[in-house]
Amino acid sequence: MLVVGKGRVSFAPGVSFNDMLHEYHYKGKQLSGVTRKICERMKLNFKDAENQVIERCDEGSQVHAWIQNWIDSGRFDTIHPGAKWVHDELMKRYSSPDVHAVAMSEVLVWDLKDYASAVDIIVEHDGVYDLYDIKTGKFKPEYLAWQLGCYKWFLELQGKKVGKCACICVHDKMFYRVLPRSLEDVKTLLYGAKGGKHGTD
Repeated sequence: MLVVGKGRVSFAPGVSFNDMLHEYHYKGKQLSGVTRKICERMKLNFKDAENQVIERCDEGSQVHAWIQNWIDSGRFDTIHPGAKWVHDELMKRYSSPDVHAVAMSEVLVWDLKDYASAVDIIVEHDGVYDLYDIKTGKFKPEYLAWQLGCYKWFLELQGKKVGKCACICVHDKMFYRVLPRSLEDVKTLLYGAKGGKHGTD
């Protein structure tokens, strides 16, 4: 069964996020998000791709906000159809009494160095972490492969085992499995051909 109401969780100790400015900081240093790097790789207009984040300004914001409130507080008190669909589907997917799953929302992750992001939903079960990104409109599968590939590696740097990666598409009412980009691809994306140096490398 799926457990919610555990409050906010972070896998980026010391990293803070300014929601108004959409900025990540660690000990006074501003960290980068991964959006710009992915846009450069895919030759997308950065402002257009930012809409995949800023979609939260209207319809997307309502779905994200209600799901975040439910996961953080344990209370689901909205009739918003998109949020209700996400709620019902997640409960269904982790409904087995033999599975103890814990949901977390807007979870901060980082590369221990330069980049940080917030994962929409992480569900932990039996030591495995499933990653979900919520989209309320059209999305680019390749973009999500890069995005979730980065998130997967950031979690693995914290010693976590990542299971499935998926997009929760409210518009289509579908869960789409995403094959994340490889560790080698992600390192090349973020740091160039030589990759990055980390204490866990």
